Amino acid sequence: MYTAEKNRIDGLDALKTIAAALVIFLHCSYQSDAGSHLRFIELTGVPIFFCISGYFFSDIKNGAKEKVYVKKIIMLFFEGIVVYSIYNGARIFLRNDGLPDGIGIKECLQYLIKLIIFNVPGFAYNHLWYLLALLYVFAIVNIVWKYNRTIILNNKLLFAVITVLLTCNCILGTYSKLILGFELDTFFSRNWLFDGLPFYLIGILYRQCRKNENGGSKTSVWAVLLLLCAGIIENELIINYQISNYGDCLIITPFLVWMFLKLFSERICGRKCRLAKIGRENSSDIYIYHPLVLAAVQKFENFLGGGGKYFVSKEYCHAFIGSMCFWRNICIQFM
Repeated sequence: MYTAEKNRIDGLDALKTIAAALVIFLHCSYQSDAGSHLRFIELTGVPIFFCISGYFFSDIKNGAKEKVYVKKIIMLFFEGIVVYSIYNGARIFLRNDGLPDGIGIKECLQYLIKLIIFNVPGFAYNHLWYLLALLYVFAIVNIVWKYNRTIILNNKLLFAVITVLLTCNCILGTYSKLILGFELDTFFSRNWLFDGLPFYLIGILYRQCRKNENGGSKTSVWAVLLLLCAGIIENELIINYQISNYGDCLIITPFLVWMFLKLFSERICGRKCRLAKIGRENSSDIYIYHPLVLAAVQKFENFLGGGGKYFVSKEYCHAFIGSMCFWRNICIQFM
């Protein structure tokens, strides 16, 4: 969620705000199945963050900001680990549940392996996997850039790598039941290799291809609308035929993310734009701490006697609120 300050595009800051909102919606509970029809849009939230980070990779390198960037990610990750470890520990203490049975050296090693290989935070909330994955991805791309930058500058090679990794993501994730005959845990597809790296490379690829692209903002809007229709079809097929319980990437996801990048990077919306300001100043905090806010809201509703009814039935209003913010920004800034 860090961008090079001198080369910041305010439209992408606005997109970060929308991505943060999509992540929040993704982590909300639902009272009915209505929310599942919007999931294909919500799944673009984290990929958008990876793509925006990849978009500004060259700026970070050219500005010699690697140490600052890496330090920022590490600090955010450990901040999240500490906060959520304390939070979960307090929950266990207040509920008098005690520690789960069977926690020994073997279990600790399993947690450690999942953390190192698959970026699963273990005792903390799983959404923090993004920060560790981002650190891995930046380190890998940085090493490749240092020793043979022609690999990164080769658009055809990047496209091939992205295609292979995203295909593996779909096979191990969303379509594992259809292709493999059984479903795998989400961390097999939701990690630095099959989720973080391809979308980070998409950001780099889009930046390198941007100067050769034709078409205006209106064309991008129509393309997004067509992709949303295609996403609805894929989403409904998954639901109706019970293909999967969802991974983090559908077939339509990278195409939607690409068009979102194109749409929001074509014109600068201005530093006074509210969405851009939120994305510039608060997107990291929103991503890290939104589960605490959601939990507090649910507890408050339970205290009022609602049993979380209004909290978990918000799929009827969050689509309206999110779409209004999204299309209002598009209509005012880009059309």
